[in-house]
Parts: sequence; structure tokens; C-alpha cells
Amino acid sequence: MNRSGGRSDIHFPSHARQTRLLGPKFQDLVHAFAQHRAELRLDPGIEPEKVLVLETVDGVDEFMRAVARIPGMEWLGEWDEEGIPADDDFYSERDPERPLRGRVYLMMFNQRALDELVSLWNRYRRNPNQQFPRGLNRWREVFGRLRNIRYWNETDRVDPGLARFWETQLAAHRNTVVVKVELWFSTNEQKRVQSQRVVEELLREQGGRLLGQAVIPEITFHAIAAEIPAQSARRLIDLEQTRLAVCDRVMFFRPLGQCAAPFPTDQVAGNVAAREPVRPASNIPVVALLDGLPATNHTLLSERIILDDPDGWSADYQARDRVHGTMMASIIAHGDLSANEPALSTPIYARPIFKPDRSDWRGTAVECIPESVIAEDLIHRSVRRLFDGEAGGNPVAPSVRIVSLAIGDPLLLFERTLSPLAKLIDWLSWKYRILFLVSAGNHTADLELGIPRGNLARMNPQEIERTTLLAVEANSFDRRLLCPAEAVNALTVGAVHSDSSVIGPLAQRINPFQAHSLPSPINAVGLGYRRSVKPDLLFSGGRQLFREKMGNIHNNETLQVLAASTSAPGHRAASPGPPGNLSATRFFCGTSNATAIGVRKAAELHDLLGILRTQPGGSALDDAHEGVILKAMLVHGCSWDEPMSIMEPILGGLPGRPPIREYAARFLGYGPSETQRLFSCTQQRATLIGCGDLSDGQAHIYSVPLPPSLSAQLVWRRLTVTLAWLTPTHPSHRAYRRAALWFSPPEEELLVRRSQVDWQMVQRGTVQHEILEGEQATAFVDGRFLAVQVNCRGLTGSLDEEIPYAIAVSLEVADGVTIPIYDEIRARIRVGIPIEARNPNE
Repeated sequence: MNRSGGRSDIHFPSHARQTRLLGPKFQDLVHAFAQHRAELRLDPGIEPEKVLVLETVDGVDEFMRAVARIPGMEWLGEWDEEGIPADDDFYSERDPERPLRGRVYLMMFNQRALDELVSLWNRYRRNPNQQFPRGLNRWREVFGRLRNIRYWNETDRVDPGLARFWETQLAAHRNTVVVKVELWFSTNEQKRVQSQRVVEELLREQGGRLLGQAVIPEITFHAIAAEIPAQSARRLIDLEQTRLAVCDRVMFFRPLGQCAAPFPTDQVAGNVAAREPVRPASNIPVVALLDGLPATNHTLLSERIILDDPDGWSADYQARDRVHGTMMASIIAHGDLSANEPALSTPIYARPIFKPDRSDWRGTAVECIPESVIAEDLIHRSVRRLFDGEAGGNPVAPSVRIVSLAIGDPLLLFERTLSPLAKLIDWLSWKYRILFLVSAGNHTADLELGIPRGNLARMNPQEIERTTLLAVEANSFDRRLLCPAEAVNALTVGAVHSDSSVIGPLAQRINPFQAHSLPSPINAVGLGYRRSVKPDLLFSGGRQLFREKMGNIHNNETLQVLAASTSAPGHRAASPGPPGNLSATRFFCGTSNATAIGVRKAAELHDLLGILRTQPGGSALDDAHEGVILKAMLVHGCSWDEPMSIMEPILGGLPGRPPIREYAARFLGYGPSETQRLFSCTQQRATLIGCGDLSDGQAHIYSVPLPPSLSAQLVWRRLTVTLAWLTPTHPSHRAYRRAALWFSPPEEELLVRRSQVDWQMVQRGTVQHEILEGEQATAFVDGRFLAVQVNCRGLTGSLDEEIPYAIAVSLEVADGVTIPIYDEIRARIRVGIPIEARNPNE
């Protein structure tokens, strides 16, 4: 039987075989721990501890409770493992070649806990059916599924990105390098102090020094920033058995300061057309921009930025270096300048989290989180300052509801486990009920096309488009999300290959996509945590052009990304110019742009909420739910309509790939967001919005009146339902989300069926976005309604908190169909069929 009570098709080893397989491993554990005790000379007062790793095929739920019952053993975490190769001992009986799924458990333990573990193993070894002491029977299940048991070691500790990071620096002959040392988090403060003291001593032993530290208990995070000599770094990435490398207090050695934006190398484009400065209508910020320092005296940003620089980083920023923050602020405030849109009605709160770095070891100058700063600590302090103040001061911008975070770590691609920064974003989202928009990340490395050299010049635009899509797909594993884009409470934004500029002659430049609805070829590719939909949505990110890679060292055609340019295409935005020029602009592309566009749309929707509150029933859209309402509204405008008509014939049915409704979400998320659909309804479309709070086991039912003119009509209709919420998190549990909300779409009343994103994937994150379509006629009487029930359940044990959510429902028919959807629904709401939430048990 499997862990959920149904029959499992997994073949596990016999008891006799399992004891032969695992017996030597347990002997190795005991021997290694005894050796560790003998070698530990750093501080005789410190009790030896090690981190145990258990790798199982399949998994055992509620194992955490069994671990907690063993004195001296401390639970550290778990994650799902996919793609485990089948062998003679573990395999699927239905498909022996199929890779298996499993689980990894981590725990810290001392000598007493080891003795208890060995005792339990000996019980199992003697008799697999013997009852274990109360609360420990889960261990018996684990032993039967155990594939490997070992200690956490230096191979686990040294992040692969660290080696690449340091190799570049060491090749540039740097004398010292910096490192982030993540320690195993303990709930016991005294143990945390002791662990840090041990690691600091070992760093000094290697000639290093402490630069900073951070402890964030809410995400079980404990890290120090340190500087070490180059020779010590070489020993670490070569996995030499130094006392620092084998220190059991260390979880990871990781790079520091890798969220960076390169400076453009070309000249700026023309100046912005002269315009009369218009101050924002309000002086209360809704948007917080955590990015580079904006040029606050730029013509487009004058009186539009509320600058907050408590760390005094502005002093390190020359005017010419204020590039990325200026462009982000410009797009948020004005959009793509080529579109000539009205300016945002509210100012932008801006805090610099980047500094310019013109050191030569990278090969290019950048704006970046300083390499001596722990990013998690910086973001934590920045957001807390908004709402709680700092050092006894007042909150600096408690009106903020939207946070722009267009950063990503190119050395930390998302794979299986959540990064600490993603966990922090999730916790801050929950604590302050705010919406983070995070960029999915850009991949600007060469894109190798699967065609021989010389073929590109003979291809038409449609053939280039198809070839580029296939090349991105083939390289998708190396183009994964850049952390922290996997954050589950945030909206992760990818870019659409579109902008409002007018392209001149391309010359040697290559436009890979003719369609303006396809995801940008430089986008990072999903999925998210536990195969959830990521990125969540796409916004315009500029048309990214390429050039053909020349030379004779590559056999296939290869494309190289063209950087920011003095000419279109791309988004045109404010940029620092030559001295005295306060009106310069630049064209550029990427997921940072798309994130800024998304932030701008969210701020405009915030203005719309203010208007809706003045309408009948609008008081239900209260301030406390603004963040989650904006989250739902942004996604509600998403669909695959245009891009899938191009992508499905190309990517659908590729060998070894999932069905297209699951696979396409890696590139599209829920699709490009057409937020203009939310700013007004038409006679053929009505949109309804609600919000509320749910506890574990509760549900709310939303009643949507059906327009009688639609009854018995043989017309195409679409029902779109979007549910968004914020979840508290359990950072050391594999489920991670502590709350799951969901609805079952009402299909029968309108004879509509699910389309687009796979129905299982939509329930794995914190947004469920469903599009249902149909054309069959169905009869109903006036007074009938659609019932959408929103449900809530806890995922990681007891759920004591109320979960804030928002729901948006749209019903539409094709443009030109003379059915007054909007008027009929509006009238029936007014005469007493409100869009209301109620408990189904009442």
C-alpha cells in the first residue's frame, strides 16, 4: 500500500534484501560519527552533531512527528525527489524503466539520537512487523523505502554556482573573495550563537574575516557574509577536506551579490520630447521600487520619486551610473514612452538596493547588490522599514501595496528547493498583505539553433520563428527561473516579445519572432515549486533582437543577444545622459521591463479599486485585501489565445514531452495579461470581483446571476474564474504552503469545458485561473445563477490563521453578438441577487 492508502505500483526490496543493502550503511554512520567525535577539537564543550540525509523511494507522510519524538534529533527539512533511476530493487511494476519519485529528509542529531536510530533499525532488521514505540512507527515505513542513508557532506555544501563565481574572480587574480555561509538553522538561540562562533573560528583559521550576519527565524535562515583569501577559496571549491569544508554547522557555501544589471555600452537614444511636467495627483505612494538608484532629476521623474536611502548608498552613485533604477522608475511611471501613455497618478517610493561596481573581474561594469551584503537581510530590512519603521522610527511608506523586485541570481537557477530569498518574499507577502512582482529572469547566453551554418540567410521569418522556438525548448533546462522567481506568494513575470516602437531597417540584426504575442526568447522558463505554474503571467518586455554568431568554431547557427540600443525596437525609457542632459532615453528589453509594466498596471488597477469602492457594493473591496485583489485582477486578464495558435503546432506532440496544456505553461504561465479588459466591461462581457477570508475547512459560495438572453442560444461563450490568495508558509515542510484554496469550475450550467492550462497545475500555487468555453445551447430560466464555491484547507497540520483571498469572474460572448450580458447581470445584482460570499454550511 502507498502512503495515501491506495495501491502502489512500486516494487520495494524484500526485507532480507533491504537489511543486506542498508546494514553496511548504518555501520558506516556509527563509525563516521565516532571518528567525528574523536576529531572534534575546536571546543571541547561543544556536543558533536551531524546532519543525516535519508533518501527514500516514494515517501512517508507525517514523518516529521516521528523525528520529533527522538531526543537529540532536530528536524531540518524535506523535499521531493524526481527522476530517480529504476534499478533491480526499486522499480515500477507497470513500467520498470520509468524514473521514480522519492523524498529526501534532513535532520540534525547527536550521539543519543544516533543510538536511538540504530536501536530502531535493529528492531526493523530483526522483525519488520514488530511494533515500534508509540509515535515511531513511521520509522518502520521509512526503513522499508530507504534507498540511501548518509551524512550531509562537502559535496552538498559547496553550491555549483560558487565554483563558477570564484573561478572567474580567481582568473582575474583577486587576492580575496566573498562568500555567503548558510548555517543550519536551529530554533534554539543558544545553539545558533554556538554554531556561528564555530564557523567564525574556522573562517579565521583560513585567514578569513566576518563581513555581516543575518538571522530570520520566520524562514529558518541563518547566514554570515565573509571574506576569505584566494587560496582558501581554491581549497573549498576543490573540495579539500579542510575543517571549514567539513564543518557540520554549515548547510551551504554560496555566492554573494549576484543580482546584477550590466551597464549599457552604447550611447543613449534621443531626448524625450519636451512636455510640461505634471505632478502626480496624489503624494501617497502605492508602489515600492527596490532596485538601483533612480535619477530623480530626470525630466520624466522630477517630483515622481520619493527617495529613501537610509544606508547612504547614493554617495557611491555617479549620475551616469543610475541606469537600471531610472529605467524601471520610468516604465512604472510612464510605460513604454513610444506608446505615449498617461503618467501614473501616484509617486513611486524608491530605495536603492544596488550599487555600481566597476571592478574589472566580471569583464563588464554592473549595478548589483554589493558582494559583501546578504541579500535576504537587505530585502528584509527594506520591507520592514516600509511598514514597521526602523530603529524605533515610524513606518516610512505604509500605503505601499505593490513591490517591484526586478532582480534574479544567474548563479542560482531554481531546481527543486526554494531559495531563502524566495521564502523571505513569501513571508513578507503574507505578513504585510502586499503584492510582490518578481522578474522571471533573463538568459542572454548564445542560443544555438538546430540547423547547420549557412542556412539562416535562406530562411523566411516564419522558419526563423519556428527554429528559434524549438531552440529555446531544447535548451529549457539551462534556462530555468532565476531565484527568487519561484516565490509562491509573488507574481512572477515573464516578457512578451512586443513593444510600441517602430523598427527601422534591421541590417544585420535578426528579429526571431514576427508575432507580438510570443514569450521573449530570453525569458527564463518554468515550472515553479512542486510543478506549479511559473511564470504566472507575461507582460510586454520589448522585442529582443539578435545577431548571427560569426567564426568557424561552431557548426550550427548560433544567435547572440544584442544589448540596449540607441534605436528601436525595445521599450523606450528614461536613462542617464551626458552631463547636463536630463531628458535622455534608451531602448532596452527583458523581464525587468515586463515586471515594471506589470507594476504599472497593478498601480492603475489600484486607482480603479478606488473608483469601484464608490459603486453599489464597492465597500466589500476593503483596504486589507488590496494586495490580493490586485493579484487576482492582473492574472484575470491572462489567456493563451494568441500565442498558442503559433506554439501548439510547433511544440505540441514533441517526443518525451508532457501534453501541451501542461508543457506550454513553462513558457507562457497563464499567458499575456490584457489588463485593459479589466478597466471596462462591454455589453458582451461582465466582470465581477469579490474578496474575503477563510479558515481551515471553511468555504464561501459566490452566486453569479445568469443573463436570461443567453438561454437556449447557440453561441460561443467563455467563463473565466480567477482565485488568488496569500498563504502562510512552513519553510521546512515539503508542502511549504500551509493553506490551499481552490474552486471547482461550474461547467454544467453553461455547458462550458476547461481549456488552456492543465487543471491539476492550476491548484499547486496561490493562483487558480480557469478558462471555460462552450458553444452548445443550454436553457435556463431567469433567476438562475452560477455557484462558485471557494474552499480552504490546511496542508501542513493545523491552520489557525484566516486566509485572505480575492476572486474575479467574467462571463462573455463574442464581440458583435447582440446579447446584453453586462446590462442583464448588472440589473440582477441590483434587484437582489448580489455577488456575495456565504458559508455553504449555514
